[in-house]
Amino acid sequence: MNRSLIPAAALLLLAACDPDAVEKSVEKRAADAITKATGKEAAVDLTGDGGTVTVGDDRIDVTLNPSDVRRDPPADVPIPDGARVTSVIPGVVEDVIRMKTGGPPEVMVEAYDRKARLAGYLPVGTPLVTEGMVAARWRADGKPGLALFGFRTERGPVTLTLVVDRNRKR
Repeated sequence: MNRSLIPAAALLLLAACDPDAVEKSVEKRAADAITKATGKEAAVDLTGDGGTVTVGDDRIDVTLNPSDVRRDPPADVPIPDGARVTSVIPGVVEDVIRMKTGGPPEVMVEAYDRKARLAGYLPVGTPLVTEGMVAARWRADGKPGLALFGFRTERGPVTLTLVVDRNRKR
């Protein structure tokens, strides 16, 4: 699978887990952010139990199994202060942790950067920050890779999605 689709899959999971977020504006925002991050035209199509993300010629289908969802994040993963974990979706190679918070996405990524650094993580590249949306990654020796995505919907708090990539240990 093309690794550039991981952020797209995370955004898809984020929206599909929250019925309030399943709307055309979320699909468009996600597609625009993916296009900007990858430089390739993206499309997002959400359904009640997953959906499809297309980036250029690559396509990924995501289906959720609600029985796999839990609320306790893995102990080895730093969680932002003030964030409320709403779901943890375990995967074979990665976990998806969904959270709600009150701060703007730009402030939350800065706060998470401090928390991740205290846990021994270092940023990978420069965070992508657009109006109302952020995406950033961190790595640490012997620990899973972290990718944080956040956006604000028109009618609610900031939604953060943290993808914990168990295959990305240095």
